[in-house]
Order: sequence, then C-alpha cells, then structure tokens
Amino acid sequence: ARLLVTVGYLIIYIFTFPLMVWFSFKKIPQDERLVIFRLGHLRKLKGPGYVFMFPILDRCHSINVRLKAFSVPPKQIITEDGAIIEVGAEIYFQIVDAEKSVTNVQNLNQSTRILVQTSLCNIIAKKTLSDIEAERISIADSLLISSNKTSMGWGVEITRAELSQIKVLSSPPDKKPPTFVKPPGLFGSDGGGMPAVLAQLAASLASSKGQDQTQAITQALNSVVNGYMPNMNSHSSLSPGTVDLAAFLGSNGHENNQNTQNLIDLSGGAAATTAVPLVPMISPLATSAQLVPSLKPDDVLSLIRMSLCESIVEKVQETYQFEISGVGAGTYYLDLKHGKGDVGEGPDPFGDPAATLSLTFDDLQAMLLGQLKPFQAYMSGRLRVSGDTAAALKLEELGNRMNAMSL
Repeated sequence: ARLLVTVGYLIIYIFTFPLMVWFSFKKIPQDERLVIFRLGHLRKLKGPGYVFMFPILDRCHSINVRLKAFSVPPKQIITEDGAIIEVGAEIYFQIVDAEKSVTNVQNLNQSTRILVQTSLCNIIAKKTLSDIEAERISIADSLLISSNKTSMGWGVEITRAELSQIKVLSSPPDKKPPTFVKPPGLFGSDGGGMPAVLAQLAASLASSKGQDQTQAITQALNSVVNGYMPNMNSHSSLSPGTVDLAAFLGSNGHENNQNTQNLIDLSGGAAATTAVPLVPMISPLATSAQLVPSLKPDDVLSLIRMSLCESIVEKVQETYQFEISGVGAGTYYLDLKHGKGDVGEGPDPFGDPAATLSLTFDDLQAMLLGQLKPFQAYMSGRLRVSGDTAAALKLEELGNRMNAMSL
C-alpha cells in the first residue's frame, strides 16, 4: 500500500511539477535541523542549507539546536533535618540529537522542566540545611549529572545548572537529648534508687535489734536468693560453693542453736533445729573482672576488627556508639551496617547510631567476648541504652563470634 501511494504521488507530482517544485525546496538556517517523516517513517536528518522534500507526502519538524535556558520555579522542600526551604534553579540545555528529541519524548521543554524539578527535590531532601547552604556548587553539579542520565536519552544535554537563592521558611526542630531506658522492675517506680530487695535488707538492718535483726536479715537474704534463683527450693539444690549463714550471723553474740530456731528455710517454711540454711557466696551476676582477663582498649578494638565480617554485618545491620566510663573512658563507635564493618574511637561517623550504650570498659569487654549477655547487663543496670533497645541486644551476635574465635 505504501508503494502504491508513493507511485501515485509521483505521477501526480510529474504532471503538476511546475507548481509543486516551488514547494519542494526549503531553506534550513545554520542553527536548525529538519526531521522528515515520509508516510510515518523517519527519513534522514537534513540541514542546514536547502533541503528537497515532497509536499503533502512528507511531514517535517524543524528543531532549534541553539543553547536554551529556563527557570525551575521555587518549590518548598523538607530537608533531612526537618527544615522547610524554598529553592529553584536556572537551567541551560541544548538539543544534541534532533531525531531523539522528536521520537523519544513528547513536549520536550515541559518534560525537561519536570525532570530537573524532580531531581532537585530528591537531592535537597537527602541533605541537611547546613549542608545545603555550604554545598551549593556541589548540589548544582549533582543536579546536572542526575538530570543528564535521563535527558541524554531524549537527545538533550543539560550544560549548566545554578541554584536560586535559598529561602528558609522553617528552621530545623531542636533535637531532644537522649534518654536512658532503665530496666523495668529492677529499680524503684521513680526510676532511681537501689533494687527493692537491697532496700528491704537495708531497712531491716536499720530497724531491727538483736534476735529480731537476725531473723530480719535472714528474711531479706531469702528474698534476694529467691529473686535471683527462684528454683532453689531445697538445700540439696545448692552448689558446693556455699557458706553457713548461721555461722556468719553467730558473730553477733547469739548462740548457734538460738539462731537456728529463728532462721527461715529458703523454701519459705520454718527451719528445723538440725537444719542450717545455706546462702550462695557467688551471685549469678558475677562481675566482669571475674569473667575475663583485663585487656587494654586498643587490644579489644583489635579483637573486634579481627571478628568483623560481611556475615555479621548482614545479620545485625546497625551502628552503635559506646560511652565508656572508668578505665579506658571515652567514646567509641561500632559499624555493623556498612561493608565488612568497622570500629574505632570517636562518635559514630554517620551521625545517627541505632543505639548509644553507656557502661564500663570491663563490662564492654565481657559483653563482646560473650561472657556477659547484653540482656543480662541491661536488666542488672550495668548497661544503659539510649535509642533502639532491640538493636543493642543484637550485639550478642558479635559476642558469640568473638567467643568462638577465642576458643
């Protein structure tokens, strides 16, 4: 059908040649190109100069390839730190491929404007207000690169971009100071003070005298034992490392048989005259100094670096900041989110740790070597967490790996 239409048109063109020839030549200026479609099919790009075409049969599009400019109107954008600003841009562009500018996009000018405006919003939204004010040139360069990735497929090259004056509509909100979450139930309802069982023991010592003091102390110690080791219902369940409580209390000047009558069995009933209650010498929450050898901060950092790997980073996917007190006091960071992980002195280089942990250096050493569980340290009050508590508990993965490597 296309061939028949072309042959028919040529016959008519020959008979009307004196008239049609006046419409067959077109002059194309130096800064323009002519894109011709013949019966819907793209022909070779023509121009500049005189161009021959068939009237009616050919449809042509004249493309201006000179450098052009347009303004991106100011738009309100929320920055990464919560500030609201109004910013626009001045854009300079040029058509470098006339065929693509006709065939690959509809309404080239409007599409380019929308593209640049979207790219500008995406870049600004990922930066803080201080970064935007200090990096205007680098932001313009990023806008240029980001926009050209798409516009080159349309035959358009953006040659220059300049940000307009930045208008701050709302400053960033003030950051709230970090709050430390204390273990629930272990401390008083007001969040401070000593554990309830120790408060009971202190009250007993202050209010009781003589034989009554002995009974009050025994009851308080039973509360401590039952609170930490609730499954101890008989003397036979105790470990060999125990001491005679009656002998300990005998130093107050009472006879052992008199003390025995006033003691209460660990299971809650009255003790027989022949039975002597036993109290563990070692608390289940042993100190970190008893669990692991003392190392220097640099040695611990080296051990952590040796244990870092991509598998741990994939499991944890968090960053941490440690506020260490006592020996080796200072601020340290642990990156278990990027690459193969990293650790070092100073605050979190990314500025937004998932959790900030406050503890002593000995407790940190014990926790990372798997000798002290993060949850155990948290519940005992030796570890304070600001931020995501669940993220802090993921440190057990690193502790397990370091413990396995040390075996």
